[in-house]
Amino acid sequence: MKSISKTNLFYIITAAISLTAAGLFYLSGAKYDSTAGLILALFYMFIPAIAVLIVEKLIYKQVIKKKLLISFKLNKWFIIAWLIAPVIAFASIGVALLFHDVSFSPAMEGMFDRFEDMLTPGQMKEMRESIENMPFHPMCVALIQGLFAGITINAIAGFGEELGWRGFLVRQFEKQFFFKAALIIGFV
Repeated sequence: MKSISKTNLFYIITAAISLTAAGLFYLSGAKYDSTAGLILALFYMFIPAIAVLIVEKLIYKQVIKKKLLISFKLNKWFIIAWLIAPVIAFASIGVALLFHDVSFSPAMEGMFDRFEDMLTPGQMKEMRESIENMPFHPMCVALIQGLFAGITINAIAGFGEELGWRGFLVRQFEKQFFFKAALIIGFV
């Protein structure tokens, strides 16, 4: 194992697991837009963590929690990271409104226009009524759902990727110039 660096070993294992999972999924005949596809997508998010565990724990016999800076203690950065997404989303709406043909429609007319060719007039009426009868604007509902999902299921699934791409690889490239390391990690 000395001839292959930890980083290359991580890449090889990540690719091998990913390609094997995708190949088996393809051979099974399952469709990506099914429950099986959702399970595959969720599994894919844990592949970098699995590769890190194989490399660090099984091959190199390392203690990974401290080395990869894993900590579940609450701190201000958790709150900042949790709240930055809606700030960016609302800022992007503001930036988009600076463009000539962009407008904001609280009545969501653009969404209704998109569905007009797909739904019957009765379904369109039902959709309009259901949105009008909501106690909160759908944008508020989406914001609350996104914030809740961000600290629950998305945090769990995202941890698998972050352990590999950020926890492991950032440590592997810590002696590199930041932008070079970021480009390599981002590319892979």
